[in-house]
Amino acid sequence: MTSFSSKRRMAGFSLVELLAGMTVALIAFVIMMKLFADSENAKRNVSSGSDAQINGAIALFSLGRELRFAGHGLTADAALGCTLAVHNAARSPTDFSIEQLSPVTIFPAGTSAELAADTVLPAGDSNTDIIVVVYGDANLAREAIQFNDKTADANYAGYVVKNRVGLQVGDLVIAAESGKNCSLLQVTGLPGSNTVCNEYVDGKSSVVQFNTATFLNPYSTTGSCTTVGSSSYNQPTPPVSYSSSGYSATLSNLGAEPRIVAYAIRNGNLAYCDLLTTDCTGASNWSTAATHIVGLKARFGWDTSGTADGLVDEYSDTTPDSLSAKTDQCRISRISAVQIGLVARNALMDKQDVTSTAPAWQGGSFTLSHISNWKRFRYKVFETVVPLKNMVWKGAISGC
Repeated sequence: MTSFSSKRRMAGFSLVELLAGMTVALIAFVIMMKLFADSENAKRNVSSGSDAQINGAIALFSLGRELRFAGHGLTADAALGCTLAVHNAARSPTDFSIEQLSPVTIFPAGTSAELAADTVLPAGDSNTDIIVVVYGDANLAREAIQFNDKTADANYAGYVVKNRVGLQVGDLVIAAESGKNCSLLQVTGLPGSNTVCNEYVDGKSSVVQFNTATFLNPYSTTGSCTTVGSSSYNQPTPPVSYSSSGYSATLSNLGAEPRIVAYAIRNGNLAYCDLLTTDCTGASNWSTAATHIVGLKARFGWDTSGTADGLVDEYSDTTPDSLSAKTDQCRISRISAVQIGLVARNALMDKQDVTSTAPAWQGGSFTLSHISNWKRFRYKVFETVVPLKNMVWKGAISGC
């Protein structure tokens, strides 16, 4: 005979026992979910900070490296502030110009960068500047080479120079003379000597040629001299006419691969474009240097002392009052450094606001209101001062 207690055990759990078990399970589930959520938040915080740190470091390195080269090869006083005319047959369009040539040019946020009437770079993202850097890569940085007008011999399209130290076939040079536009030309012949390609060029050893005819270029990507049909940089009938007496004009050697490169923030990325080879007036032609960069600001470090000493006395994105009366050439020669600030953002948006105020740097605050839900992202500010050592080494222009 089955007892009453045995029957009760066979009947299963009571409602109270089930409710108690479900309550315990639910509490355990809530605790587990809370731990999981906290773990995910911690993971997101760590990964987000890592994203911003890496992206910002890449952006700062890329831009800082370009600025450290700024002005390399621009050794002639007459080249500073001149209007540079460039012809490159391998580029479309083939011709462009830059007014007031400078190692570094800063265009304020919200405006297009008008380098010249035919060279207008589109504005970057809201509240971000555009920076243009000019430099060469010549192995031997030396003083500008003095020259006069083309030779009387029609067989040589070139200039008579005082010396040719540091020049090599394939180098790009800037021809400049006070009061005239500058020109970018490519050396295609050094008469009277064997080139590094072991080719002897007949002619006067005091001449530098800028022909459009065939020449051997030692800067070949294959590692050996390559026959080039013609120089894409030289005008159809080079060179441009400068001084016909004395040596009042100068050549600045920029080496084989100079750069006129612009940096801007486009669609939340640090983008760049080399004007020498690319039509940078179209935003789609720019390349990405670093992702998730949402702020870029820059200021000049000015040498405002009575006698230029190369030291920074003031940081400003506009010309200081003490230099306002000086010529463009003099003002450019007084730029001793560039101060830059970058804002990097994490890639993933948080579920709630994690940033209450816009990030700031020494030059002021960044405005991020143009970014949708900008408070749900984490930001990291990078800033540095890059000395323009090539300008300091060049020294001040006499009378400036």
